[in-house]
Amino acid sequence: MCVCVFVCVCACLCLFAVVNPADGNVIGNVPDMAGDDVSQAVEAAYNAFQTWKLTTAKVFLQSYYYT
Repeated sequence: MCVCVFVCVCACLCLFAVVNPADGNVIGNVPDMAGDDVSQAVEAAYNAFQTWKLTTAKVFLQSYYYT
């Protein structure tokens, strides 16, 4: 499991550093989102999935391998 450490980059963009607990290296950053931001992201993902779930395996594989 990775440990998240809060890092504020600037007033408009705050990120959590994702730290590998084995060696202390930062392996990525994730945004510090408010509840409304999360709700919007979940809604957008849900809406996108409504058409994506109808995609055939052939089209999926073509988009996966050729994009």
